[in-house]
Amino acid sequence: IDLSSIVHQQFHLSGSEPDPNWTSTKSVERVRALINGQPHVAICCDAGRSFRKDIDPTYKAQRKPYDAPLSHQMQLTIDILKGDGLPVWMVPGLEGDDICATATAKALQQPDITVAIASLDKDILQLVGPRVVAKSLKDGRTVDETAVIEKFGVKPSQIRDYLALVGDTSDN
Repeated sequence: IDLSSIVHQQFHLSGSEPDPNWTSTKSVERVRALINGQPHVAICCDAGRSFRKDIDPTYKAQRKPYDAPLSHQMQLTIDILKGDGLPVWMVPGLEGDDICATATAKALQQPDITVAIASLDKDILQLVGPRVVAKSLKDGRTVDETAVIEKFGVKPSQIRDYLALVGDTSDN
């Protein structure tokens, strides 16, 4: 689960919500719903500045930097999930989807494992394959190889090239 996707989404939905912890409450509820019945779970999130910013300072330049309220809600969410005994994985310099990708590669080393990745990040679609599906955090839809081809006109293995050619405004 790409926790950063969930917390950002909930934070931007919170609007004028009077409960100051609405974001963390809703984020925890969303994670708990996603993990219900899953035998193995990894919750992955951003850990500070991405190494990509060091390579290209314009990376995600159009996005607002984490502000104190968002950072606070992220930390509250992490603390609650850790309190539930769930594994929350963070690596300084990496983003949640980077960690999801690494975890997927490791999981696929086991022949009987299938993986479902919950994220809003289109980049994650390059991992979709015979044993990997993506779960859309936008509409809850399960995205398999056929769905990637239908939506983008390319195979999952071509997603990075597709995004490089058409551009990805979320990454600038």
